[in-house]
Amino acid sequence: MSFTLADRHAAYDWMADTLDQFGYARRIKQFTTGGGRIKDRRHPPAVPFVQRYSVEDIRLLAEMDALHGTLSGTTTRKLCERAFRVHGEARYELLAEISNGH
Repeated sequence: MSFTLADRHAAYDWMADTLDQFGYARRIKQFTTGGGRIKDRRHPPAVPFVQRYSVEDIRLLAEMDALHGTLSGTTTRKLCERAFRVHGEARYELLAEISNGH
């Protein structure tokens, strides 16, 4: 990547904006107070999400998706719903109600 700035003031403004965008001031403080290291402060949530779908459900969903060429989430859900309601395939019961977000 390359770019050209018109003058020194533009370069300083660009650098200040970039450092601000990435939280440079916070990182420098963390570096100086943290023994010369910057640490990833993220950690798992205190209360993790409940796992609703089993490994078998996930495998079925991936299989359905691959079988039909990776369709939209809504269409894939409808296929799972149809497999359960129309064709009576019990293994698709939970996936028949899956949301697009899942």
